[in-house]
This record gives sequence, structure tokens and C-alpha cells, in this order.
Amino acid sequence: VSTGATVNFNAAASSDPDGTIAKYEWDLDGNGTYETNTGTTATTSRSYASASSVTVGLRVTDNSNATATTTRSLTVQAPNQAPTASFTVSPNPATTGATVSFNAAASSDPDGTIAKYEWDLDGNGTYETNTGTTATTSRSYASASSVTVGLRVTDNSNGTATTTRALTVRGSYNASVLGTTGLIDYWRLGETSGTALADGIGAKTATAQGGVTLGTAGPLTTDPNTAAAFDGNNDAAKTTAINLSGTSQLTVEFWLRWTSFSNDNDFAMEFTRNANNNNGGFYIDPNASGTSNRFAVAIGRNASRNAVVFTRPTAGVWHHYAFVLDSTAPAASQIVPYVDGQPVSYAKAGSGTGAGSFANSTLNFMSRNAASRFGAGALDEIAIYNTKLSAATIAQHYAAR
Repeated sequence: VSTGATVNFNAAASSDPDGTIAKYEWDLDGNGTYETNTGTTATTSRSYASASSVTVGLRVTDNSNATATTTRSLTVQAPNQAPTASFTVSPNPATTGATVSFNAAASSDPDGTIAKYEWDLDGNGTYETNTGTTATTSRSYASASSVTVGLRVTDNSNGTATTTRALTVRGSYNASVLGTTGLIDYWRLGETSGTALADGIGAKTATAQGGVTLGTAGPLTTDPNTAAAFDGNNDAAKTTAINLSGTSQLTVEFWLRWTSFSNDNDFAMEFTRNANNNNGGFYIDPNASGTSNRFAVAIGRNASRNAVVFTRPTAGVWHHYAFVLDSTAPAASQIVPYVDGQPVSYAKAGSGTGAGSFANSTLNFMSRNAASRFGAGALDEIAIYNTKLSAATIAQHYAAR
């Protein structure tokens, strides 16, 4: 029995072969004296304040004044103290397909041992994985998600305790981008409501306007994170100011599903309110005017303008784009375009070499300053790096889709 709990004693099985039991007397504290007299009542009770072993005695007297005694051994122990559940998750964040290890060796029981470890590894609220007395387990996750992993421990007195840990599982593309040196801004565009589009790295929130459609299916096969769709009429988004004035090298990377190509200079992206009128800007123009079927990218303005054009990829499907920009490089290589992980052939549409560092300004998505040149299509996973990504890194990002 636990300390403080009521213990019931019942002597109803006592008997007298030639009469009746006239008196029940009890030694409830085990000191050898029968201090509790219940008369003809065969039951009594009491509790014990401290842990001990007590030899409880009973003396019965019959109606002829004959007596008999007996004893019982009672163990009084402190109440079971609950165990403590604790575990670690490694790695966290994890990448899809990678093994995640869970270790509950830090769990403990103050008055016994852990007899069982049970795990809720898929976050559905049930402890489907029982590892017995083994404190470790592992598993992998097929798709990107946020999982609340649970642990339940049971001690040798059947006491239990639970705890949870939040596990972030990143798609391999997401993990590749986050693991790349030089990343300064990253808009995943996975929001499903509202107008705020979070920058998970640089905190340069973009604001959507005009009814941008959120929750559009994105291009990544192992990541349910969604994309944003723009109608080409008045949908746009623009960031708070991004200070790029300390660098002359950038890589701009994103996924784009352009609805249909034309020659009307509708933009996918522009840095500064208008890169024609402001130093340190760039624009990305899938619908370049002039000769048909040109996709254009430019940095600088007026005499400093450096621009390339290349053949547009297929409309209506997702493509991965990366543009390596270096305003200090020779004119022929200030802009190097990549589509679907590979460098593409390009022609020069401007060979200025005086662009200098980039600006401290806003980045506009699918528009010029969220006021004109509205692009039609879906946009996803916009990443800005303050360095020139290598061809191998860009290819690796595309392969991680």
C-alpha cells in the first residue's frame, strides 16, 4: 500500500466453533499491543504516514472469553513517482529520405526503472512503435512536413510520462538551397492565405496585391510546399527594401511556370522601381520585345546596361531558372543564364560594363513596381545569393527537385 492511502482490515472470516465472536481487537501499528477495539464489528481501517513493514495483529474473544490471535504482514511504501520522458532528434531539420535518429536515453525514473519506450513517429497521436526497454529508434520520411514526434515511457510500477519534439522535414530542394553559402533571401511562396509572403532567411517580407492566388501546386516532387500564381492583369508582389549595395555579385534563382510567351515585356522580376531609371537594378523579362522567342535578363542602365537574351523554354510547364550576375566581370560574362540546371546559349543585347554595385531597393515579383508589366504564371522558391553560384551547385539544386 502507498503512504497516505486507506487500508481496510476485515476479520469476518474469524469464527468460533461453539459460540460467537464477542470482541475484535487490533494491533494496527505492529507494536504488539491491541490498541484498537472494534467490539463486535469485524472491520476497521487506517492509513500510514511513512514507508515501513508492519506486522498487523488481530485478537478475537468469543462469548466464553476464549481468545485467539493472528497476524498479517503489510508493506507500506511511498507512492510511485512518475518517470520523466525526454528524447533528442538528429538531424533536425532533416531531409526527405534521410535517416532520423531518436534517442530517449535521457528519460529517467526517480524510484525505479524505465520498462517501456513507445513512440509516435508519424505525429498522428498514437504510439505505434514499441521499442521495449530500448531507448532508441529511427525512421525516414518520404515527404517534407512538420511532424510532432511523441514519446511515452512507462516505469516498472506502470507509471507513465509523455513528451513531444517538433521535427522539420525538408524536401531535398529546400535543404539544398538552405545549405548553400551566400543565401541572403528566400521566399518559398508556400502561404495559403493572406498577403504576406515570408522571406525565411532575410526577413524581407513581400506583400501580394491584386488577388494573387496562393496554394497553387508547385514544382517539387518531394515537398508539398505550394506556389503563388499571378493573373497577368494586376497581380503582383513587392518586398521591403533589400540592401544589396555592398555587392556586385548576385545569383537569382527561382521556379517559374509562365502561362504563355509573347513580346510585350511583361516581367517575372525586377529589382528597383524601374531598372531603366535607377542604378543598381536588374530585370528578368520572359517576354522580351523585338525578335520573337527571346527571354531577356539585364543589369545596369543607360550606357552601363548589360543584357543577354536566350531562347524561351516551353510555356505552361515549370522550369528552374538561375541567373549569375557580376557587374565587375567582362562584358561577355556579366550575366550567365541557366535553365533546368544547365547553362544556356545566349546573345548579348547590351554590353555595358559600368553597372557597379547593386542597389538598396525593393524586389518586384511578376511586375514593374507592382504597377505595370504584370506577368502571367506561377512563381516559386525565389532565392537570392550574394555570390556567384557555380554550375555544379545550380545543377545540384535542380536535381534535388
